[in-house]
Amino acid sequence: MIVPTNMYVLTHLPWDGAFQRPQQLIAQFIAQFGTEVTVIEEPWWMRPGGRVQWAQDPLCLNPKVMRPVLYPQDGSIDAEVVHTPELTEQNVQCYRELLRKFLATKGGSYILWVYSPVAYWYLRDIFNPSVLVYDKMDDHEGFNDAPKKLIRKAEGDLLKNADVVFTGGHTMHNTVVSRRPKNKPIICYPSGVNVEHFARAINYKGELPADIANMPGPIIGYFGVLDERIDRKSLAYMATMRPDWQFVMIGPFAKVTKEDFPEAPNIHYLGQKSMEILPGYLSRFTVATVLFVMSKATINLSPTKTLEYFAARKPVVSAPISDVKIDCGEAVRFASTPEEWLLQVEACINHPSLTMVDSGEDIAIARQWFHTAFNMMKNLEAVVK
Repeated sequence: MIVPTNMYVLTHLPWDGAFQRPQQLIAQFIAQFGTEVTVIEEPWWMRPGGRVQWAQDPLCLNPKVMRPVLYPQDGSIDAEVVHTPELTEQNVQCYRELLRKFLATKGGSYILWVYSPVAYWYLRDIFNPSVLVYDKMDDHEGFNDAPKKLIRKAEGDLLKNADVVFTGGHTMHNTVVSRRPKNKPIICYPSGVNVEHFARAINYKGELPADIANMPGPIIGYFGVLDERIDRKSLAYMATMRPDWQFVMIGPFAKVTKEDFPEAPNIHYLGQKSMEILPGYLSRFTVATVLFVMSKATINLSPTKTLEYFAARKPVVSAPISDVKIDCGEAVRFASTPEEWLLQVEACINHPSLTMVDSGEDIAIARQWFHTAFNMMKNLEAVVK
């Protein structure tokens, strides 16, 4: 048996959101192996409940991106949009029936690649994959308002039954390896990077984005999802203590709103930007940050952005996340309190370390996504033999 060339991906992340591990790996599977990918997002419900149908992005041919949407009974589309894994029994049945009808039109063998334990739990008896893969990139139980009991049960099923389990970092790996049968593979692949893409920021040749082109420095930057993990207290403190610094926050708000974040004349929320233009923004950063609080949602992370900053040869300050300390400790300054954040960012501005920047670039070169995707596919080949 050979590894199927068709893949269904159950994701907890909106596909058009921040370009993270799932998007990077899927792009590599398509480029290297010609994999035909269908991404199935978690449901978005339009209150009040009604009929269910697929909302497909017509511009995405590979991967195809499918979003299950529940529309109001009256057919209007201006109702509140709700994205939640906690579904009513009626909605779950609609969700399952939608998937059942969709899969009935398909044929052949396929890989089921899971990022969302909740979606897997609801749909596990509908899929019949040749290869089941769980790529654990997040500690789903650690997020605020997460359905922890459901996640624990769903993840336990995946850890028991998946043909291969991948983990997104060393600390995360250690938290689940004991729950995996000893005769089944569980392999750690920390975050990677597309070095060539982000290295464009070093001597950027393109036109600078208008919303950052003329911004005075120094610019303290972050890109990624803006959610409960952001250290809003330290952000506010630094902005107050250093009004001549500019703080640029790039990315979509998730499970929070802009009103939950500090406001100041020198804090700039620029919204979500496409992967293609991120190097232009990154070229203007004086210091790049992994501006997280330490919590259950961050303790097991292996942030992709760290390596992306490295590839652009930017000095980096990060929360003391275990995997960042293990993999990148010699190239990163660490901070966990507002005072430490101010001190370490200031050190990067006033006393930049070429040794740390060189070390970061070397780490990025050794951790590229195309290597990770290639090795993952080799792991699948070993399973199906």
